[in-house]
Amino acid sequence: MKRFQIAALAAMLPVLTGCYQSKTSVIEDGVALPFGDVASCRINGKTVSADFTKPVKTAAGGVTYRIGNEVLAFKRISDTLYLTQLATSGVYKFGYLLKHGDAVDVLSLKPEAAADASNQSRAANILFKPASDDWTEMVGDRAEIEAFLMGAKLGAMRSVGECKFRKAVPADAPITKLLRLSTTREQALKIPGAEECELGDVCLPLTAAAAARLSPAEKAGFRYQVAFDPDRVQSVKIVARAVSPASALAISDDLGMGVSRVGPYDTLLAFALNGVELDMLRVKEHAGDAKWVERVKHATERAKDIQAMMASPEFRLFRSTLIPAETLAAVQGLPSADRALTQVRQSGSPYVRMIITRSGTDRVDVTTEIVP
Repeated sequence: MKRFQIAALAAMLPVLTGCYQSKTSVIEDGVALPFGDVASCRINGKTVSADFTKPVKTAAGGVTYRIGNEVLAFKRISDTLYLTQLATSGVYKFGYLLKHGDAVDVLSLKPEAAADASNQSRAANILFKPASDDWTEMVGDRAEIEAFLMGAKLGAMRSVGECKFRKAVPADAPITKLLRLSTTREQALKIPGAEECELGDVCLPLTAAAAARLSPAEKAGFRYQVAFDPDRVQSVKIVARAVSPASALAISDDLGMGVSRVGPYDTLLAFALNGVELDMLRVKEHAGDAKWVERVKHATERAKDIQAMMASPEFRLFRSTLIPAETLAAVQGLPSADRALTQVRQSGSPYVRMIITRSGTDRVDVTTEIVP
């Protein structure tokens, strides 16, 4: 599974109109963006997000941010204003970020910026010509294009969106009671009771407190398997078969399911209880159905007490998928939660998915996936 990448900020500049691009790179020695590590943005009506926790050092000693095959770079104009350069398919697209208070405006140059009197001297030796999708291409010497972009005044710009930034979750934040984000495979193997299992993963035991609450048969059906990247946990899968509702709750308490490297798993993507399903990407389709709304409300209330829910004679199935808010921003616009979960898994983005099914009288099967 690939490392977490949200390409949404790379989509930030292309959705702007009337902006400027060039086949010449302007920012060769980019600087680290000081506003924060994780951004949630609203650009031209679209929700996008970005992860700046993995800067890449350049040969020139600067910093860039690689997202797939695209590269973002920033250059400081002032403490609050930064030029933004996106390198994509041999073309460099430009915009600006302006810090004000707790928010950051996303700006683009107005289409007529090159003709503005205050810019004419800097634009004298640059050829401006129409490009695709309402972009204006600049042709000229790199230094002169840089001077034009760096010297632009706020009056020649327009706001096209806003971002909120925050600091990333610390690397030592707990995922479960046995694991932290930064736990390596070697460290996990030192946990008492840990052992190597298939695919090079590590299988872990329950904590002593949780193990004391399970019967020998329940312990036999329990599996806690962890995959690792070189420097951190990649994924966790916990399976418990034919356990009592009380034992299922003990296992859940043991896990904790704390945070991802982007943020807490605090946003619901999908939920199901027996025949009631809630898909957060399709809510508008049911918003006018009062009976459906009431059924969902009743189901979510029942799910607040998971042990009582599992112990109920009518219980058959519970399923939920939680993601950080930044991950939800990246999947907005997809037709369903199922499609979103497929994209989330393919990109290695964080999520927690729990499935509980009835497996016999007073018995349930529980599967939990955690990707931090």
